Amino acid sequence: MIEKSKKTILLVEDEAIIAVAQKVTLEKYGYNIITANSGEMAVEVFKDNSAIDLVLMDIDLGEGIDGTEAAGVMLGFRDVPLVFLSSHTEPAVVEKTENITSYGYVVKNSGITVLDASIKMAFKLYYAHYNIQAQKAEMEALYEEMEASNEELEALNEELVRTGKEIMESEERFKALHNASFGGITIHDKGIILECNQGLSDITGYSYDELIGMNGLLLISEKTRQMVMDNISAGYEKPYEALGVRKNGEEYPLRLEARNVPYKGKMVRTVEFRDITEIKLAEESLIERQNQLAILSDNLPGGFVYQVNTGKDGTDRKFTYISSGIERLHGVTADEVMKDPMALYRQFVEEDRVKLAEHEAEAILNMSRFVDQARIRKPSGEIIWVYITSAPRRLADNTLVWDGIEIDITDRKLAEDEIKTKNDQLKIAMEEMEAANEELTAAMEELDAANEELIATTEDLQTKELALRESEKKFKAIIDTIPVAIHLTTGVEQVTQYVNPTMVKLFGYTMEDIPSVAEWWPLAYPDEDYRRRISEEWNDRVIHAIETQTPIEPMEVVVNCKDGSKKNISWGYITLGDKNYSCGLDLTDRIKAEEEIKLDEARLESLLSINQHSTDNIQDLLDYTLAEAIKLTESKIGYIYFYDEDREEFALNTWSKEVMAQCAVVEKKTIYQLSKTGLWGEAVRQRRPIMVNDFEASNIYKKGLPDGHNPLKRYLTIPVISNERIVAVVGVANKETDYNESDIRQLNLMMDAVWKIVQRKQSEDEVLNLLSEKELLLKEVHHRIKNNMSTISNLLRIQGEDQDNPEIKKLLFDAEGRVLSMMVLYDKLYRSADFEKMSIADYLPALVDEILANFPERMSVTIEKQIDDFILDVKILQSLGVIINELLTNIMKYAFSGRSNCKITISQTLPEIMFPLLFRIMVKDCLNLLIMKSLQVSACSL
Repeated sequence: MIEKSKKTILLVEDEAIIAVAQKVTLEKYGYNIITANSGEMAVEVFKDNSAIDLVLMDIDLGEGIDGTEAAGVMLGFRDVPLVFLSSHTEPAVVEKTENITSYGYVVKNSGITVLDASIKMAFKLYYAHYNIQAQKAEMEALYEEMEASNEELEALNEELVRTGKEIMESEERFKALHNASFGGITIHDKGIILECNQGLSDITGYSYDELIGMNGLLLISEKTRQMVMDNISAGYEKPYEALGVRKNGEEYPLRLEARNVPYKGKMVRTVEFRDITEIKLAEESLIERQNQLAILSDNLPGGFVYQVNTGKDGTDRKFTYISSGIERLHGVTADEVMKDPMALYRQFVEEDRVKLAEHEAEAILNMSRFVDQARIRKPSGEIIWVYITSAPRRLADNTLVWDGIEIDITDRKLAEDEIKTKNDQLKIAMEEMEAANEELTAAMEELDAANEELIATTEDLQTKELALRESEKKFKAIIDTIPVAIHLTTGVEQVTQYVNPTMVKLFGYTMEDIPSVAEWWPLAYPDEDYRRRISEEWNDRVIHAIETQTPIEPMEVVVNCKDGSKKNISWGYITLGDKNYSCGLDLTDRIKAEEEIKLDEARLESLLSINQHSTDNIQDLLDYTLAEAIKLTESKIGYIYFYDEDREEFALNTWSKEVMAQCAVVEKKTIYQLSKTGLWGEAVRQRRPIMVNDFEASNIYKKGLPDGHNPLKRYLTIPVISNERIVAVVGVANKETDYNESDIRQLNLMMDAVWKIVQRKQSEDEVLNLLSEKELLLKEVHHRIKNNMSTISNLLRIQGEDQDNPEIKKLLFDAEGRVLSMMVLYDKLYRSADFEKMSIADYLPALVDEILANFPERMSVTIEKQIDDFILDVKILQSLGVIINELLTNIMKYAFSGRSNCKITISQTLPEIMFPLLFRIMVKDCLNLLIMKSLQVSACSL
């Protein structure tokens, strides 16, 4: 290829001033310059001008196509050397140019010396590439000649047959070995698969026959295919990760490791494929579970989670983790307890603290979990009960660590105490009844004795009768006042003789309602199956009591009251002569408290399950939450709608799976206006839960169901309120039994906790988006500032070149040098974490290189830098940069006139006293004669 003496360069730059300055400078170096100010214009000029020898391309060209796109189009027309000239140094921008066949990347303001050297190097590389292509054509011609010599090789055929058998045996042994590998193994030549094992077929889903001859890059996802191609080209032999793609199109994480090996007389590449899907899933699951555990711990209602290190012998106390719930329970913050553990332990009542210490010592001895209950006295003086469970474990250094949880059980303890009090009252009442019965029996005996002397002892009989009446009156007074239902019957027919006020108040039935036990049973137990079962059980208890000569064991049943309500009653039975006393103790409040505790535990389990549900998707989280809400309320179907208060509009988020399976509505709507809704919109209009336990009954708010809608029997909906605004509604339906206030409470608590998780996830997404926008804006601002400073520098140079007055020209060039020093300082500050101070060792060397790059004589001058690393204020550095620029510019202009092989030494040592700051700038010629010695800089001079 013949090289022209004067090269024509197409300069593509959208900033007009910078383009003019670069054009003038390059023309002084003997180049013919053509300019274009956009990507589209550059393509047209290049297409119409075949004399262009090289393209200098900016990347950011304003509106329209950028530099990389324009370069791709131009190289499609013909091959010329191309050099990118840009102010961008970010890796993401540089990476965009890697797919373009370019011959260099030069950062703007690197100096004409660097730019000229880069252009010359690009031409050398281009011509070298051209010569390689010519040599390749010659080699192809030689190859054709070699084809003719193949006839001479036929004589070696018999030898090849013999060695072929040996190779086949070797290949069979090789296949046996690589089929036993735990991953996929393949041998490929320039991407074409020559051989593979069964493991590769198992991983990718392709059969062995499909894999042989396939381009192996098709097994790699397009997202990472370029990286794999680069590693193949580079002969990379270390393990690395990529994305694989199976036959069914599924992408999966993959670990690759390759080697270049000889195979059948040539070098090929062996690759091991390792599916690391399970490893990646395990890592993600571990991170998610750790995050969820922290969230669950901080939101645990009525309790907190902790971890305490007690040293090797168990006597030390140092908390390593406490959730924020401790402040709600103990009235002290987690930070206070982390600093002083006794702030927590001092709150335990003394006798309970001793008991806890004994249980803890026993747990250490057996290395087992302990469970206990204790009282604490909060800073306010209030005493509450807590449930504590903790388990010890030893770390690798034998240190003992306890993981535990503490929950407020005050309400449960109060319920238990109330039950115990009622049982004590019942026992006292029973004892009083037995004492009264003994008195009554004694009185009857006296009455019998008195009857024998009836005529003779009338006055004595009257006295005895009076005593009997007083005893009966006392007995009746006891029965009338005890908090136990008493039903007195007599005879085989068990005719009702008396019911006490407690029984009437408890059940609502009077003596007129239940003249005998026969009328009582159908009223109290209307369900025939239930009545039969408890009757059989009661008879069994009576028989057992007779056989063992023991009292009849009390029996718990559910009694239907006159007003339709139900009561949980424990019945006892006493026979005194011909009188039968049925005694009923009301257990309804205790059982209700126990059921509330069970529901609270179920809700906590649901919240734990929701927090542990691995997802970053709010839709998936709410789908899972709805399923848990349906399970918690024992419903069959449910929904979640988002609500916009400003637009008064519902937007469907989630229907339960059962709804979609059963719904036959033809046109399913997902958006509803509040004004168009019926009963289910009342939760928003009234801003409270709506509960309907008979959906067939008439209701003024109902507007009817569309054809094909799921049938409804019972229905409950609640509004979800955040910051005093309704953000969603949740509805459940078709519970087997009636909905109650407990269902409303549990659903409200669950959705309140879940919505906090939803809001946190929404906030995290917003923060990530804002950070991304901020980073993009900062990069653009930085690019604009650098371009503006470059424009100012080039304007000064253009004006200087056009001036005939030497003084004015010197002033303009000096100003250009000062702007250049500020550009270097700004670039360093932008990349630094501190905008007020900077290392002098980072700033001065780069500044010196930028200043000297503007002088062609730079190549004949040796620069020695001896600069210590310490921090200076940016204002001082800026002034120092101007001075250094002034000195070096004068040195390059005047110090080396008529000399060669000269040297500049810049040395600076950190002084004991910061100011004055001493710099030594030594300039020596080829005879080692010292031209300048030193520069002293004081704080005031800067």
